[in-house]
Formats: sequence, C-alpha cells, structure tokens
Amino acid sequence: MAQFQPSFGIRPAGLKTRLKDAPGGAYLFCGPEELLKRFYLGKFVDLIEKEGMADFNLARLDFSQDVTLDDLERELSVLPVMAPHRLVLCRSLSVKDLKQEDAQRLAEMLENFPEDLILILYEEEEELPGDKRVFGKKTIALLKEKLTFCYFPLQDEATLISWSKKILARDRITAADKVIRAMIRLCDGRMVILRGELEKLACYCLAKGKTEVMEEDVALFARDSREFAAYDLCDAVLAGAMRPAETFFQNLVRQKTDPLILSAALSRLLTNCLLILEGADEKTVAELTGLKEWSYRNYSRALYGKKKEKVIQALELVAGLDRDLKNSAVDHDLLCEKTVLSVTRLLGGQA
Repeated sequence: MAQFQPSFGIRPAGLKTRLKDAPGGAYLFCGPEELLKRFYLGKFVDLIEKEGMADFNLARLDFSQDVTLDDLERELSVLPVMAPHRLVLCRSLSVKDLKQEDAQRLAEMLENFPEDLILILYEEEEELPGDKRVFGKKTIALLKEKLTFCYFPLQDEATLISWSKKILARDRITAADKVIRAMIRLCDGRMVILRGELEKLACYCLAKGKTEVMEEDVALFARDSREFAAYDLCDAVLAGAMRPAETFFQNLVRQKTDPLILSAALSRLLTNCLLILEGADEKTVAELTGLKEWSYRNYSRALYGKKKEKVIQALELVAGLDRDLKNSAVDHDLLCEKTVLSVTRLLGGQA
C-alpha cells in the first residue's frame, strides 16, 4: 500500500537545498520516520552552532509544559545575536488540535516571516498522523500557506537495505539482503528502531570475531525492544520533550521493564552529557562510556545552549532515584516516572 504524502509542502530532500541556499523560514516537521526528522533537525541546529552564539540563537519551547502562544510570539520577536540566523524549536504544538482562533493567531505571527529567523514546529507521529482527513482540517488549510510542511515517510525496503549495509560496513561487517529484510520486518520498517538493532548486532559480531550477520543472529537479538525503548526514552529526555518522554516511559512500564534499567540508562545519558559539556572530545567519551559517533553528535546538538549546572542537578535526581529504588517501599514505577519527568523538565526549555 502506498504511503500517505501530503500534496503540499516539500520532501525531506528539499531541506538540503533550503539549508544551503535560504534556511530562514517557518517549517513543520511531521511524519512517522523519527530518525530522519531528528537528522534534519540536527542539521538546522548545526547551522546555528556554526554561525556562532548558539547559546543565544537557539530557543526551545515545549507546549506540553507551561508554554503558550504568547511565549512563542515573544521568541519570534527576538533578533539573532551576532549571527545570521536564530532558531526557535517548538514541540507539542499540535496544529491539528489548535482552536480556529489560535490557528488564526499563529498564521498572523507567520506573516512576512523574516529571513534571519527559523521556526521549526516538531510534530510527533501521534500529534499529526499521516491521514488525508487530518491534513484536510481547516486549521491546517489555514497554516499550509504560512508554514513549509515537511513530511517524513517511512523509507522503502531498498533504501533501508542499502542504509543498513553502510552502518554495518563501518565495523567491517556484512549481511545478506534476506537477513536485513528479516530485521526490517521485525523493526516495522522504522529506521530509528533498525539503527538500534544494527548497533547491537555489530557489537555482538565484533565480540565473537564474526564478519557477517546471520539469520540466527537476528533471531537472537532483534526481539526484545525494551533496550531500544530505553534509548528512545533517553532521546526524549535529552530533547526536553515532555509528551514523548511520558509516552515512552508508559510503554516501558507496560512491558514490565525493571526501573533499575531505566535508572541506569538515565545515568549513562547524563554522564555522557556532563562529559561533553566539560569539553571531552568524541574519542575520550567513546573510551570512557562507549558512546557511538552518531550519538556523540546527537548529544552535542541537543546540549547547545544548555547549562552544565542543570545536568549536574539532573544527575543528582537520578542518583536519588537509584537509592530509593534499592531502599524504598514506595511504588518504584511512580518513583521512576517522577524522576523521568523532572529530568526532562530540567533539560527542556531555555537554559
């Protein structure tokens, strides 16, 4: 069955040209392929970092917290500081659920949008699903002339096979097409899940001295998704994205994930963040914690404009969670949820 693709807006590849020639403007990122959304968001963040003064020229707003359209309007009125562009990143502003008057107000904000400003409305799949009826709503019709809609669909099998082979090749490991197809089916065709499984298989093969992934290896590793989901939770926490963090956490609870696993994952996340904020380079962090190259880049981007003190405070919260999980009779899932949301709130918003 053909995937949904809006009849308006641009495809992800069109963002490459925008980034090179004219990055300014208002964008809406949506669709089911989370990895590609993160990749292109990272490119915009990289642009701000390279231009300079990222601490001032990158603003993050999360409408699942106490953020309103007044806050967004205020951020859009701020000029770049000693750099060509300023980026405002908004999460959880679901355009399909906006009241008509709020959609009208947002449209008015986007009139005559300045060339030195970049706005990205980042929509999770559940916030703006790929559905023709949803994209036909009046609020979206009002905004589609003001926002550049960029829909990120799941990739076709041939693309996923080629991409998977490149990832494995970094560690000089190969896999037959049929083996990768089996992984694609197990991962529901989603790059963000497939990447985590490929990393696990590469580590396994390196440890065993193997140079090729076999079908039995896939059957051994690509079944239990809890480890991946814990990583996905950490990505949401690092982004300061409250709604996704809460969703991922509840999914892990339903899978009866041991809260100590989540505590350890959060501890690793924050330790890596602290090392990067203290100036450790990619090689040093890899030697100390085993952080992969792509993760180092993602962490660095997410940390632009964030204060080391907040990461230290978050680490203290996680250390307290670990103690409570080992010594307290209070509901462990409740303790863990409270800490996850507190840490996410700390890392989100403005520095």
